[in-house]
Amino acid sequence: MVQGAPRRRLSVEERRAEILSSAIDIAREVGLVGLTLLDVRQRAEVSAGLINHYFTSLDGVRVAVFRELFGVGPLDRNAPASVQLARLIGASISPDAVDEARVWVDAMLLGRTIPEMRSAVSTQMAMDRSGMAEVIQLGCASAAFRSTDPARSATRILVTIDGYLMQFLLEDGVVRPELRQVVWDVAEMELDLTPGTLQGIGDSGTER
Repeated sequence: MVQGAPRRRLSVEERRAEILSSAIDIAREVGLVGLTLLDVRQRAEVSAGLINHYFTSLDGVRVAVFRELFGVGPLDRNAPASVQLARLIGASISPDAVDEARVWVDAMLLGRTIPEMRSAVSTQMAMDRSGMAEVIQLGCASAAFRSTDPARSATRILVTIDGYLMQFLLEDGVVRPELRQVVWDVAEMELDLTPGTLQGIGDSGTER
């Protein structure tokens, strides 16, 4: 019998990343609620004991998946505020966002009974608000935006995004252009911008 080449021995960090990557792929397909340790073990081709070594429990895997998916890296502070904000909004309402929306909704549901998940979701929501508020404040300082309360403006935009994603998720990823347009409209009205200012950047990926 011909045997395959032996698997390369991975470092602790590499093995954990491999398991987490498999868990993320599954969560994107079935959500956090549908995620099981058996599925992760089979996808990553590792033992149950190895998964427990790195994550201690299914809840630990779920929390790690949530943090990995929604932990956003630093924004490009060299870009104008309008570009930064348009990219944030555009990424949040892209057609690919339905997979992450499913994970987000499941995380909120699981947070009712899993304290660590509740803490992770609350922390991420606060980071989202503060990050967007910071970009809006930057835009106000450069006269690109107008807002008397950047934090409130950020909250209104994020709530609109959440509403769009819920509809997107309920309709199994069917893009409703008229609802997607509402997100851009709200953001531009909130910041006293000419219609199309942010959307043009977000849809093209470049400042116009």
